[in-house]
Amino acid sequence: MQTRGRNSGSNVLFNVWAVCCLAKISRTSALAALPSAPHLPSSLLAAIHSSSLRSPSSLSILPLTACRVLLPVSWSAGPSYPASWRIAPGSRGRTAEPALGFRPLARMSGGASMSATEDGAESPRVESFAAPKTPVLNPDVSTYQDLLDKKAQRVRELFGERLSVPLHVQASKPINYRMRAEFRIWHVGEECHYAIFDPQTKRPIFVEQYPLACERINEVMNDLQAAFKEDHMLRHKIFQVEFVASTSGEALVCLVYRKKLDDDWMAAAQRLSAKLGEGGNKCHVVGRSKGKKVVVGSDHVVQWQEIDGKSYPQWQTENKFSQSNAGICNTMQNWVLEQLKGPDGQRASDLLELYCGNGNFSLPLSSIFRKILATELDKFSVRAAVACAKEADVDNLKLAFLSSAETAEAFDKVRPFRRLQDAGVDIDDYNIQTILVDPPRAGLDAASLELTKKYDEIVYISCNPAKLQVELESFTEHRIVSAALFDQFPYTDHAEVAVVLRRSPP
Repeated sequence: MQTRGRNSGSNVLFNVWAVCCLAKISRTSALAALPSAPHLPSSLLAAIHSSSLRSPSSLSILPLTACRVLLPVSWSAGPSYPASWRIAPGSRGRTAEPALGFRPLARMSGGASMSATEDGAESPRVESFAAPKTPVLNPDVSTYQDLLDKKAQRVRELFGERLSVPLHVQASKPINYRMRAEFRIWHVGEECHYAIFDPQTKRPIFVEQYPLACERINEVMNDLQAAFKEDHMLRHKIFQVEFVASTSGEALVCLVYRKKLDDDWMAAAQRLSAKLGEGGNKCHVVGRSKGKKVVVGSDHVVQWQEIDGKSYPQWQTENKFSQSNAGICNTMQNWVLEQLKGPDGQRASDLLELYCGNGNFSLPLSSIFRKILATELDKFSVRAAVACAKEADVDNLKLAFLSSAETAEAFDKVRPFRRLQDAGVDIDDYNIQTILVDPPRAGLDAASLELTKKYDEIVYISCNPAKLQVELESFTEHRIVSAALFDQFPYTDHAEVAVVLRRSPP
């Protein structure tokens, strides 16, 4: 069999368990078949016939904890890989991962960014704006601008004649743009590996560095991996980790376990926080297990954004939505602000914002509107926005714990809400002429859509352009006056689109 790699004699690091899964054979069959394989090293025979692999308690397929062995490439019944590539235990050969880096995109299984016709030409499709289906691990930065140009063209074709204004296209940093990342922890004996699952093959891909994440996250990934090797308490029964960082270098690590977090774990977590915070940049540690959350330091990092000459804080935490691309987030904030400024930079009217999150747009827009009423259903996000407004000396912003549908009911006088009273909000005191909505992928619910249509000026920020295109059909009295594409996730099909609509004169 022809081999790929530096030379045909290179050995590939295989897990016996993975080999048996590939061949779909039982342990008994494996024991019978492997000794007859050509060039079988004696170390393999010893491992297979060891008591740990032949014990009655072992599964019919070799267990995940089976020892690793070196097999010649020429023996494997499947695709061969360079010796530096690692097969994730339990995965198929096509999800092999470079041991010291990442496989090229060309080797990624599954979804291309665009659909292809039989003649090889690429054609746009609505579903191309769905969430990315294949992890992007080793992007070719030289292709970035071309991919972005194609994404922008698909957006233009999607909206067609409805988009009669130029589409502003905002590029991202090609690498190191993500301020958060989440991995499963895959255990192989006493070793822990960061793993990403390919949604199409359902197989794990081992990663040691993540070039799309910021430098601080990659630094913490290295240090945490070393801590796992040194401290059994930290690695025992851990199954997930999430990293969050700010552009100032502050970081947070959330460790998720299938065990109780006791005093011994707390002591280990405190040591870890001190270790990861060496060099002057704080690193908080959050531990989670069933029904319990333990915090060492803080449960969030603070991301400061410069908008129109003023700095605004944002709380970023684990297990909650926030903009992961800090650079693109900042350009979105500035773009929206510029679109809504009045002739002298100010507005005499008020703004209503639905799905305000942690105050991402509310805080900077407070500088140009008379008053803002912002609503959000997530309690942590509301608490974060209130705290950040106080820190930024914003006093014309009211935040209420309401869903978008409840906000529509409140404005339609369907029923009163005690939560509005608690927030010190009297709807009749507002002169709202502009509404900003930033809904999830599902778009606006029916009540929120009807409420949005009532206003003369609408800012709609969508992470699902296909859904936005459908909902725009309801805005028969409005026209798009400005539009932008923000590339939140380079090398994927994801497109973040913002449009400003104004009611057409009668």
